[in-house]
Amino acid sequence: MSALTQLTVDAHERIFTSDSRLLRRIVRDRLFRGYHAERTIEMWPSVRRGETRHIFPFQEQSDAIFNSALVYEPAVLKIYAERFLLEVPTQSPSFPEADRLLRFLALFVPVFAEALFGGGMAALREAKFSEAIGHLVEYIRLKPTDPQGYLNVGKAYLGTGAFGDALAAFVRGLAQGGDPTVRQELIRALWDGGLQALTRGDPRSAIGFLSEYVRHDPRNFSAYLNLGKAYWQAGDRFQALSAFRRVLELSPGHGEALQFLQGVR
Repeated sequence: MSALTQLTVDAHERIFTSDSRLLRRIVRDRLFRGYHAERTIEMWPSVRRGETRHIFPFQEQSDAIFNSALVYEPAVLKIYAERFLLEVPTQSPSFPEADRLLRFLALFVPVFAEALFGGGMAALREAKFSEAIGHLVEYIRLKPTDPQGYLNVGKAYLGTGAFGDALAAFVRGLAQGGDPTVRQELIRALWDGGLQALTRGDPRSAIGFLSEYVRHDPRNFSAYLNLGKAYWQAGDRFQALSAFRRVLELSPGHGEALQFLQGVR
């Protein structure tokens, strides 16, 4: 496997595979291994010696060769690598290499917000909720009026059980307006959050989600039924009975709501 990019700087200068790989390593080490760019650059000659001795002589014997380079990769890596390289002290032996890489990255326009959103969505699909939150919170800072950011960071918060943060995200997303389809997804997310909280034995959080939900869908008797159950579990009988009465207004003769109301007589 190697990063054999097809990009060139101009008609005469190509982009070195080793530069792409070093930038990848700098970003990986800083984000996931706690190493600063200075240390990664210091270790790079040792990495190159190892591959020259143990990999390159045998590459023709491999069963398959995979090119992992992506056309947009430098523009995405720039978002992270640039600030990590700026951390290298000017007196460090790694500084000349860091400075060279910074000048190389200056040739690219960063794909910033979109990269953060894409990274957040990828992490969310893999149920890496904390990672998704990190990406999407940064995305929202750059795109504070995009309801999609709030919708998906809310889903990530739900994945971690942070119901208060999830509710706040969904409410802020609804406040942005925008695409009616996204708005319906946000309203549905309030419903899902309410049911999750109720199932996990957190009636106060369920009340928050479902109270907000019925503001947007006031004729959904199932929402009022679950809201009543949440109030009941929280010990607030008055609000619970009020919710059950609303269920009967919307669905006369509803058996479960009647059972709650008749049980307190």
